[in-house]
Amino acid sequence: DPQIAVAVVIAQGGQGTYAAPVGRAILEACFDRGTGTPLTPRPGLSR
Repeated sequence: DPQIAVAVVIAQGGQGTYAAPVGRAILEACFDRGTGTPLTPRPGLSR
């Protein structure tokens, strides 16, 4: 049961050269910098 899905599309992004670091930054923002603990949602960032 995945709870987070990330898709990064960058026009002329070069086969992940630019998209992969963006995806990693998004996932690091979703979790507390590698501890695996989800962050508490902040108003305006969650639905």
